[in-house]
Amino acid sequence: MAKKQKAIRGKFADEKYLGTEPDLRGDVTNAQVINAYNWYNYFYDADQAKAWIVEYLKEFYKTEKELIKNVNRIDSNHCRTTGWSCRILLLGGNLSQELQDRNIARIRSLVAASAARASTDSSSSSSSSEGASKEEGSTEKEVKQVISIQERVTNRANDLIADIEGHLDNFYRDGTMFKPVDWLAQQDVKPMIAQKIADHYKPLYAEIFDALNGKDDQLREAYSSWKKPKLKAYMEFVRSIISAAETRATIVKTTRKPRKKKEKPASALVSKLKYKVKDDTLKLDSIDPKQIIGCNQLWIFNTKYRTLGVYNAMGPAGLSVKGSSIVGYDEKTSIVKKLRKPTEQLNKLMQGGKIVLRKFMEDIKCKSKEATGRINNEVVLLRIIK
Repeated sequence: MAKKQKAIRGKFADEKYLGTEPDLRGDVTNAQVINAYNWYNYFYDADQAKAWIVEYLKEFYKTEKELIKNVNRIDSNHCRTTGWSCRILLLGGNLSQELQDRNIARIRSLVAASAARASTDSSSSSSSSEGASKEEGSTEKEVKQVISIQERVTNRANDLIADIEGHLDNFYRDGTMFKPVDWLAQQDVKPMIAQKIADHYKPLYAEIFDALNGKDDQLREAYSSWKKPKLKAYMEFVRSIISAAETRATIVKTTRKPRKKKEKPASALVSKLKYKVKDDTLKLDSIDPKQIIGCNQLWIFNTKYRTLGVYNAMGPAGLSVKGSSIVGYDEKTSIVKKLRKPTEQLNKLMQGGKIVLRKFMEDIKCKSKEATGRINNEVVLLRIIK
């Protein structure tokens, strides 16, 4: 049974605006957990997070002496979210069993990685003594901890994610941002690790998007302390991290100088795209599909189901085509809606400028669906935005 600890109260002037330390006892939602992490990120540093990890282990894993002893080797910069979870549990907070299991697994992973680095650093100094023992005919063999490639990739990804979390904290405090593309290049991030980073931040991007657009009441409450312009900038910041990481994940290095890959022309990319060239009923003509390659936005209309779709590019590379599908689009902002007055609405769409298009989908009073990317013989390619 954990000792009942008192939550810290009245320590910071900013608590007047952000509230006191979160109390996560009883029924807890994911939004409340996210809100709690944001609170700790604002008020506490990495050293305090590490101290709470040590305190947590002494309380709940007191029999694992080696684990407690070696946890002090962990770099504090990698302890933030894990330390916040430990603090919540020390206060009797109700985190899901899955989250608790991930938390202790993360601690063990950090300890193992730190031990491996310490072992590598001491290998040169121990080599002379090992040689002497061999000359004396010792038959004892040193037992070395073997870390698999998957574990190394995971540990490296976790280390980099911890650094990125620090940049996100800076954005929360003073709006400071960094350039993910340059940062990933400086860190020499390998493709497999870059993909893990992208996958890690996709759920966060989805949460912020849903909170910003009011699609989830719990998430909207969790981010209620954010002003809408800053939350939107935060979403775009996270999106830029995902885009840069996914672009980095496509890089493949070889031992010899890589041959410059010949880029396929737009005509080859769209050669298998099936679409409706012309619709006589609504008097619509499709644009040249080659214009889709590299554009930032594509508008389409399905003449059979009277559905209007918009595809927004996920990253700076823009949209592209693979077979009969649109690729490279943002799954959260690319949507489809059914038109009740297609002639009138499509005329407005075709004649409107960027400002009109910006709120065009919002003005259509119909439930939206996620775009699938598929294009067929019933779909007219209306227009693109570069």
